[in-house]
Amino acid sequence: MSSEPKKSEFQIAEDVTKLLRDLNPKDQERILRWVSESIGIPELAQQHSTPSPLGLPQTKVIEDATARTTDLRSFYAEKQPKNDIHFAALVAYFYRFLAPEPDRKDTINAKDLEEATRLAQRDRFKTPRIPLDNAEKQGYLDRAGNGQFRINAVGENLVAMTLPTTSGGGGKRKGPRKKTTTAGKNKKSTVKGKSATSKKQTRKS
Repeated sequence: MSSEPKKSEFQIAEDVTKLLRDLNPKDQERILRWVSESIGIPELAQQHSTPSPLGLPQTKVIEDATARTTDLRSFYAEKQPKNDIHFAALVAYFYRFLAPEPDRKDTINAKDLEEATRLAQRDRFKTPRIPLDNAEKQGYLDRAGNGQFRINAVGENLVAMTLPTTSGGGGKRKGPRKKTTTAGKNKKSTVKGKSATSKKQTRKS
């Protein structure tokens, strides 16, 4: 038996991504169709009668995000990242998978992030490197050297599956209401009682 530890879902997804990354979109789609059909995932495929080169029926994958979103501003509006860290992950994801072919890149840097704020019509960063560093600390990005950052499987899952969040983020968080304890009420009552007693003594004198 193999002594190698079982890979997590994210690690398997990352392996698949690495294998498909350098192929053109049509080849990527064709391979994903073959795989989805071979392992029997009806949600990802729709049967066709024309056989594929691998002897499997050709299938039609549900429309991928790459086919419907190639504009950063639209993608930003769709995903609604609630903070700077999520925005950094979103930008890295966009440039790696969704940007038009000439603009795609495996990594981003502070300059790319600053340009992304302009394209998304978002407030500029005073120090664009800080959100990238924080996104790396949170586990969404990996350092690639020379100020470059690459989105990893955790960051991909955040952008593709988690955003937008259902909390309606973006607004300012209201602080918790202050609770008046019983001790506090008793203290106030005691103070009022002392004050009333003092007034009576003053009148008698």
